[in-house]
Amino acid sequence: MLLRRVGFVTPCAKCGGNKCGLLVVRFRFLAQIWLFIKHLFMVRILIIHFCIFAVMTSWTQSNISSGRQLSGHSDYAFKFFEGNFDAGIKEAQKTKKMIFLDAYTSWCGPCKMMNIGPFRDPEAGKFFNENFINMKIDMERGEGPAIAMRYGVRAYPTLLFLSTSGEVVHKILGYHDAVALMNEGRKALGMNSHKGK
Repeated sequence: MLLRRVGFVTPCAKCGGNKCGLLVVRFRFLAQIWLFIKHLFMVRILIIHFCIFAVMTSWTQSNISSGRQLSGHSDYAFKFFEGNFDAGIKEAQKTKKMIFLDAYTSWCGPCKMMNIGPFRDPEAGKFFNENFINMKIDMERGEGPAIAMRYGVRAYPTLLFLSTSGEVVHKILGYHDAVALMNEGRKALGMNSHKGK
């Protein structure tokens, strides 16, 4: 009787349930059971995805350092300049090389992908080490905020190609693989040579 009042079951269509007492289960009841099972399944999938995300985030943070710590890492093909920004400009003027500046933040996903992708590529490393003074600066620490304001950095990573005087020659945003990054580097070198004439 309780099920009848709640609305999960209905009396028999022939006799109204008074004579034979047969009860017919509504389709709605089965649909509700199905939705409940489906909901449990979706919750389980969400929990699995969350666990995978948590593990990957933990792995990324433990294996990918940021800033200066990364620059000395033996797996890096790029040789990043260890001094501050002004010292980097002086080094560029002394060596007559352009500056390649990776303007990043510690929380930026594409920045971390640059660290484990193109910055470890031997061919890209050779090209950039021969043609640029490579720098990595966290835009939220130390001299980073002032540099971000100076060059209008609002998205990460922002990859700047600067002249020896610190002027922007070329600017690109976001993740680039090793080949695309070398192409942008060649483009910046060509633009800089045209500016010098």
